[in-house]
Amino acid sequence: MNNNNNQYNYGQITNAQKYSRARVSLIIFFMLAFANVLFIMIGNFNFGISSAIATSVTFVFKAQAANPLFFALGIIVGIICTLPIIITFVMSKKKVGFICFAFYWVCLDFLVLVLDFMLVLTQNPVGATSYLADLAFHAWMLYTVRHGVKVRNELDEE
Repeated sequence: MNNNNNQYNYGQITNAQKYSRARVSLIIFFMLAFANVLFIMIGNFNFGISSAIATSVTFVFKAQAANPLFFALGIIVGIICTLPIIITFVMSKKKVGFICFAFYWVCLDFLVLVLDFMLVLTQNPVGATSYLADLAFHAWMLYTVRHGVKVRNELDEE
């Protein structure tokens, strides 16, 4: 029995699916970063898997939160730091070149995370273990968005 039906080819992921996964990872990254900014400023709560840039900026303003101006600015600037992620998500639907900017933004965010991790590691090696999940999350982000960048040229041709 020869079955030439390739609709159930589980081992192969199309370029469109890889690109879609990259975009989905961006919206997940945005939602986590946006929620973390609000949780830090309003709820005195922080979860580790988020944008390192938005989290760091928000913590700087949170340190001065006794002043209502810094409290408001902390929320505003923290949210502004998440905007490149959502903008690249929205714009990458029609223009695949935006996925490259998303990749560069995730790389920059990963660099900030690694620098923060190294600072904490030198002062408190046990406390640095809390960064492991965030490092793994950023590695996943780099992997998925890199695949989106890799297949974007093929999507332009289709």
